[in-house]
Amino acid sequence: NKDIMNVTKEPRSKIDAAFLTAEEKGLPVNRTELGKLLFPNASSDLCRRVSMNNVLSGKTKRLTTSQLRMICEYLKCDLNDII
Repeated sequence: NKDIMNVTKEPRSKIDAAFLTAEEKGLPVNRTELGKLLFPNASSDLCRRVSMNNVLSGKTKRLTTSQLRMICEYLKCDLNDII
C-alpha cells in the first residue's frame, strides 16, 4: 500500500521511467509537447492531456510504431527502454 504523501516520484510505466530519465539528464522534455506529437488529431488539449497521462500511467496498451519512434526521438532513448 503506497503512501499518498510519497515525495519520490515512482515511474508508472517504462515510458514514464524513460521520461524521468530524460528529465534527470537535463533534456528539455515536456509532457504537453510530447502529447501534441503523439496525438495531433486530438479534439482538445484536455483529450491530449488525458491520452498522454494514459500512456505514462501504462493504461494505454497499444501504440503505433510511429508513435514509439516519436517517443524515442523526443526522449533520446532506445526502443528497448520503453517496450
